[in-house]
Amino acid sequence: MNRNGVMFRTFALLSLYFVYPSQQARTTTERPVSQKDACSFWSNFTSQMNDVYKTYNYLNYNCTYDPQKCNGADCTGSIYYKVLDKEVINVSFCFGLRINHCDHPNISMDIYYADPNNSSVSLTDRIHHNDKKEIKSLKMDLASIGTAQPFLFFHLTKPVPHHVLFGIRLKVRLTSKFFGIESWPSQYQQDIVPKTEIPATPCPRGVNTTSPPPTAATCVHNPVMIPRTTAVPFPIKSPSYNKPCDMNALFSCTGPNEKCKQKNETHGICVCVDDHILSPNTGTCSGNQVTPHWIFGPITTALPAVIPHTQPHTGNKSTSVSKSVLIGGVVGGIIFIAIIGVVVVVACKRHHNNRQYIGRLLLDTDEDTDNVI
Repeated sequence: MNRNGVMFRTFALLSLYFVYPSQQARTTTERPVSQKDACSFWSNFTSQMNDVYKTYNYLNYNCTYDPQKCNGADCTGSIYYKVLDKEVINVSFCFGLRINHCDHPNISMDIYYADPNNSSVSLTDRIHHNDKKEIKSLKMDLASIGTAQPFLFFHLTKPVPHHVLFGIRLKVRLTSKFFGIESWPSQYQQDIVPKTEIPATPCPRGVNTTSPPPTAATCVHNPVMIPRTTAVPFPIKSPSYNKPCDMNALFSCTGPNEKCKQKNETHGICVCVDDHILSPNTGTCSGNQVTPHWIFGPITTALPAVIPHTQPHTGNKSTSVSKSVLIGGVVGGIIFIAIIGVVVVVACKRHHNNRQYIGRLLLDTDEDTDNVI
């Protein structure tokens, strides 16, 4: 996976932090913030992250914060996705953020993402206000008209000494093949993370600081995650599924969307036809429905000094993530990715079906092209 792909995955996961709490964000206030206020925010925040999607039972996921600094959070998790006997997804990860709110003259945010099973899949980056990140993997070609390229724009300000405002906005840049004219149509802009108020701990008075550059973060799994599966029971309503069938008979399998798969020289067994599997909803073979089976090995994080590990270590022993903590946070990340994809696809489809409109839109130089959020 290239850097842009890793960056996109990082921001997708990072967005999960604020989707729920941002709905409760208050208007920025002049009220002084104490260390207790900031710690309370991150404590509640990680608790909400660990609880809000607890009804999902197919993810191992845990978020923590550093109670000494109270300026960020870290998450660890793993996904093991199996469709019947075929492994589809087996991913472990860690990601998180650290807000450098005392930096002068401009505050910043350090974010990281890493995969313990693949050292090439990692990212550590520093974000400032008005930064934009290109999502190259979602670039769309609009045939002879031009291209559509999505970007993530970041809002990171400190309007008062006690609070940080953070937000992420998706914008799609349309580029015409005629003279390379660019536009940023407002109808293809969406807040991914609404501007969220974050309490900030007090900064030392009269001291101008700049955080050292972030160093690479790594995930360490303890010691090796061995994926296993458990059966997800559901009734089989097909009269013939997984039963012997006659290879020479035309309709030996009577269940819907079934075929006779050869097992020996004379007989076979009834299975689903290609691109179909046994559905837990109908108990018969249905198209493109999957049955997840999940069990997770313990995952821990090992982070550099700039992004400190939030769980204590003793010697070489790692603190494993509790297996009882199961949340669907990454599902939100997948939904986030899907939203961006849908925005771009819908935009391209509309313009592809109406080239006269896209030509006029791309050539409209009155459209806002300002990169500032």
